[in-house]
Amino acid sequence: MRETLFQWDSYFPNAEAPADTGEERPLELDRPDFVEASSTVGRCNTVLEFGYTYVRNEEAGETYNGNSLPEALLRIGFLRDWLELRVGQNFVSEKFSNVAGSDSNVGAQDLYLGVKLALFEQAGVLPEVAVVPQMRVPTGDSEFTADEVLPGVNLLYGWELTEKWSFGASTQGNRAPDDTGDFYFEFAQAA
Repeated sequence: MRETLFQWDSYFPNAEAPADTGEERPLELDRPDFVEASSTVGRCNTVLEFGYTYVRNEEAGETYNGNSLPEALLRIGFLRDWLELRVGQNFVSEKFSNVAGSDSNVGAQDLYLGVKLALFEQAGVLPEVAVVPQMRVPTGDSEFTADEVLPGVNLLYGWELTEKWSFGASTQGNRAPDDTGDFYFEFAQAA
């Protein structure tokens, strides 16, 4: 059993407490999928994850090719099992082409900073829950920066269904820039 900030049975007296088998829980990685793990790495653990994304889009005589790497995420278990510091950095190479010619950009995106808090461990039908207050800070190259801090929050929740099957989801809200330089509230739901 991993330490969390809260216990479901404090709020729901009939909640089934998680079984403490005494075994180490396997580490759940946040890469390469969209839904991040609802658990933390645990105190005194450090994990560095990487990813790569290639995107190609052809539409109305225009082609876009993009490469995103290393999609690095450093996760540091800090002070308690329920607290994780997160730092992410990425670089992008993109090329736009049409009959008039082509244009390309290469550079760093804004730095990602976050703190994951493990709130609840799964108890019966009640999910494992974590929350990530997060932000992007304006450190990227001119083509890839928002020039402003972009705060947000990500609520992560999931269930171990069997030894081999699990289900995870996230509900996320962030401040994001549009193509005109204005900002809006971005909502993302994933499972």
